[in-house]
Amino acid sequence: MSAGPSGKRRDAILDFRTLPADCLAVIISLTSPLDACRLSLVSPFFNSVASSDAVWVKFLPTDYQNLVPALPSVSSLKNLYLSLCDHPVLSEDGKKSFSLHKRSGKKCYMLAARDLAITWGDTHWSWNSVPDSRFPEVAKLLDVVGLKSTGGLVLPCFLQ
Repeated sequence: MSAGPSGKRRDAILDFRTLPADCLAVIISLTSPLDACRLSLVSPFFNSVASSDAVWVKFLPTDYQNLVPALPSVSSLKNLYLSLCDHPVLSEDGKKSFSLHKRSGKKCYMLAARDLAITWGDTHWSWNSVPDSRFPEVAKLLDVVGLKSTGGLVLPCFLQ
């Protein structure tokens, strides 16, 4: 406690419930997605504000609507964020995948192996369908012919 100008004691603790919800939403949006989830556990009031679209629009990339051809149908921007973290979206005929990193909200891209230019792709690699893969085919290295260093030197390598 501290004394005010009139000498009367006043609480030095701020009751966040006295702040307007939109002001608190701005404050929470300046934290992280993880912090917003943690704050939603404090009280029903915090849950309401921390789960609002006003908070979660700040955690989504500004161009989130253009990143994927068809966004999943969800009830809130928080649910959209969590969906993009947990369920990557395929694009460009299944050659690319987009998701969000759950803690930071950073964009994550994956490319299908078939979309890469793999040296000796037909002789030293096999192309397989794996049920758990997000892409139709995965590349499996059969043997290594050489390793190339950053200086351009190719070292022969044989597997038995």
